[in-house]
Amino acid sequence: MKAEINDLNKVRFFAQYWGQKVFVNPVLDPNPVPNCWIFDHTNPEDIDEEYLLLKDAEKCSDEHLKSIALCVFDQYTDANKMIYTDQDLIDMGRYLLGFHFTGEGLDDIDEMGVFEAGEIEELNYELVFIADKLRGWGYLIDFEGLGVKEIIEAGWGRYEGKEICDE
Repeated sequence: MKAEINDLNKVRFFAQYWGQKVFVNPVLDPNPVPNCWIFDHTNPEDIDEEYLLLKDAEKCSDEHLKSIALCVFDQYTDANKMIYTDQDLIDMGRYLLGFHFTGEGLDDIDEMGVFEAGEIEELNYELVFIADKLRGWGYLIDFEGLGVKEIIEAGWGRYEGKEICDE
């Protein structure tokens, strides 16, 4: 089920990034600097102009991509992890990131010989950890069925370094 675009869901979306310096209130500051969001509103309708300034997950750093890959592979022993080069982990992280957003790309990972029979279906469980990591690093990701584009169009989030009209 897809979340509705309303102030209550905007508050819930903001809460996922609690404690990060990504909150902007252009009404209070015409040249806003991201700060931590503090929910002190007595009425969720007070947040009409506020938004979160977040990173574009398509520009995820190599270190973050490796960490994403290790979310899935952390159950393997250190010896097994050593068979993957940094580039292997980056590639696997990129595939997992793509799968998180599109649901496609698992065939490429499977061809790498990473998973044994039946393990590929368990990946959805791991995607929860990947989503938490991405939010923790300040990346803009989907929210309860709303895609990134819908979140931006609703005014809840923007990408760092991009004007609001940029695609």
